[in-house]
Amino acid sequence: MFDVLLISQNQRLITEIQKISAVTQCSLEICDKEISSQIRLANTVLIDAQLFEVLILDKPIQNEQLSVIKAHPNVVLITDEEPGPIIWQMAVSLKAKYVAFLPDAREWLLNNLIPTKLRTAKVIGVLGVSGGLGASVLATSIALKFANENKVVIAETQEFSGGLDVLWGIEEQNGPRWPALINSLGQVLPVDILRALPAVGTVSVIAMDSKSTARIENQIQVIHELATVVDYVILDLPNPADQRLSELIEYCDDLILIVGATIRSTNAANQLMNFLPKLRQAKLVVRELPGSALEPLSISKTLGVNLVGTIAADQKITEHLERGLSPTELSSGSYRKSIETIFANLNSAYGYAAA
Repeated sequence: MFDVLLISQNQRLITEIQKISAVTQCSLEICDKEISSQIRLANTVLIDAQLFEVLILDKPIQNEQLSVIKAHPNVVLITDEEPGPIIWQMAVSLKAKYVAFLPDAREWLLNNLIPTKLRTAKVIGVLGVSGGLGASVLATSIALKFANENKVVIAETQEFSGGLDVLWGIEEQNGPRWPALINSLGQVLPVDILRALPAVGTVSVIAMDSKSTARIENQIQVIHELATVVDYVILDLPNPADQRLSELIEYCDDLILIVGATIRSTNAANQLMNFLPKLRQAKLVVRELPGSALEPLSISKTLGVNLVGTIAADQKITEHLERGLSPTELSSGSYRKSIETIFANLNSAYGYAAA
């Protein structure tokens, strides 16, 4: 997450924004024409109006990219020429917050390009290379372990899922789900959002709304806000086919990758790492599967990532969850032992005293 993304090829504008950012101490990223996932990582997006007009005329911007810009809550068109009707039309179509004509708008930019509050939480992403490996259950178990002496938020990021609140057994509990959080972005203090979320003990849960079919944008902005008022954020990451996975992974401080103890699952993990290189820094958990003799250490060596634990194939876990019981009530001795081992290995990496 950074404060300002500037999309421009105009060196005069670039130099001016660099000066303003230096004064305000904002973190600044600059790109010349690429409309990418960086937009979602920026608190404010400054778009050179003249460049954007050219990009539209050349038609390299796809509808999907335009929708990303329109969904951002802080888009500002900047120009060093007197804004005419075309620029104002673009501002309206993009739902821009402001049109900044430099140098006149320098004072406005100095007052509005304010560094966002730095997050204090460690953000840990949990990802299964395929469905059915128990990523949500592992994320839940890790959140519970960290919650002994910390404030923790666990968030599901898959738009269409079984429901993290259902998994926790709190689907009837009042509190905002993702659509409501997105709508309140920038209007409610993070501490008030935290108080309103459904919770179990000191773990607050962000789940999808089973009654809503709306697409979810700006998840990272919401997570970033909450990361200023808690100690840990655990992200139940979406499946590898989700286009938002890359930006969510980039936002994480640490990653836990769950791989099934099969050749096919290991190959899938290797392909995913080639596509998302940051996963090579992940900590590996191997889910043992019936009928597989592939050794966890062999998988760790093949993938080149550190093994922090294994989860045994335990039918009792599946039966427990299928009965509608929460992972917070799991009584399986083998699973609890697996989690203790995984958490003990994470403990030294994260500098947290395990209870």
